[in-house]
Amino acid sequence: MKHKLILPLVAFLLVLPLACKVPTNASELPDIKLVDLDGKSVDLRQFQGKPVLINFWATWCGPCRFEIPMLNELHKKYSSSDLVIVGISTDEAGAEVVKEFMKEVPIQYRSYLKGADTEEKFGGIWGLPTNFFYDRNGKQLAKAFGLQPREFFEEKIQEIIR
Repeated sequence: MKHKLILPLVAFLLVLPLACKVPTNASELPDIKLVDLDGKSVDLRQFQGKPVLINFWATWCGPCRFEIPMLNELHKKYSSSDLVIVGISTDEAGAEVVKEFMKEVPIQYRSYLKGADTEEKFGGIWGLPTNFFYDRNGKQLAKAFGLQPREFFEEKIQEIIR
């Protein structure tokens, strides 16, 4: 019986991201302090003045595993345009779990751990991966829930690097 429920659930989860592209233009880059994988604090506002892509992810998230290599490629492609990609792990187990995961799935862009109020300051994270796109003025131009195609990322990055 359980197996009969799994296939429709998987199909729903694959279609859900297409319906959850939520463009917004009212939000600004939150004033948040994050911790890197070595325990050092960083202020997210230090990236003000640069286009920023914020990616919420987790080690247990299957779609995140597919998205990370693409984000690595986009990081390399757009670093000369000052694009900053920030990965924020939502893993409750902390840095050691993330470091172990990165041995298998390397992350080449900035990686941090969520804080107690990080998700709240972004208006809530309803699914993973979740991506936020901010222009050079810190204005949120788009957010997307779920795995998105590379074309979507390319389009949104072009909007924020202008």
